[in-house]
Amino acid sequence: MTGDLSEIPIITIKTQQPKSVEVFIPEDVIIEYSDIFTVQRTSEEIIISFLQTQLPIALTEEADSKIDAIECVCLARIAFTPARFELFLKLLQDSSNQIKPESQQSS
Repeated sequence: MTGDLSEIPIITIKTQQPKSVEVFIPEDVIIEYSDIFTVQRTSEEIIISFLQTQLPIALTEEADSKIDAIECVCLARIAFTPARFELFLKLLQDSSNQIKPESQQSS
């Protein structure tokens, strides 16, 4: 399975029939880079929080010694049902396998 959303069945409640998915990503959606993430489990869902380190600018050792903590800002929190999380993991693994050098895939 690839990242193609047409492969993901979406069932409507009323008819119980699969429906196609039309993806719309607005042009103004910002792509953020996350360097830290957390995964939390509740009784009904898995939550992934994506964070970005806000590194302070310290040009001298004295300035650096005054920094007590480095802030990490949460960019997004995504909740999954366990079934969708399994699908998400599979899609991530498939994508990871596509970017690995061929030498690593055979081992």
